[in-house]
Amino acid sequence: MTRADDRMLVIVGPCSVHDPAAALDYAGRLAELARTLVGDLVVVMRAYFEKPRTTLGWKGLINDPHLDDSGDVNTGLTMARRSGSRIGPMAVCRQPLTRSASPPHRTCSRV
Repeated sequence: MTRADDRMLVIVGPCSVHDPAAALDYAGRLAELARTLVGDLVVVMRAYFEKPRTTLGWKGLINDPHLDDSGDVNTGLTMARRSGSRIGPMAVCRQPLTRSASPPHRTCSRV
């Protein structure tokens, strides 16, 4: 954001997560690809667990984890948090986003 890094920031991901196992598989594949592109791109995975603007149809994993209009939010939240905690540690970059002396945990993108 400060233009200290000339790599392009690329934000990619599923429109919304409906299958946590598939999202984890996607994250692993994306992390592998991102490592090969780290010199040119900063790849960040986005993962939405709810669809706040949706008025008709499926409302997202948090609101309908069983894909049956059950409204089981407690299960949906648990599934989303578990998915996020498994996807989050898959660090994409191996170099800091900035060329400063900042610690890597502050500057490294994660898938």
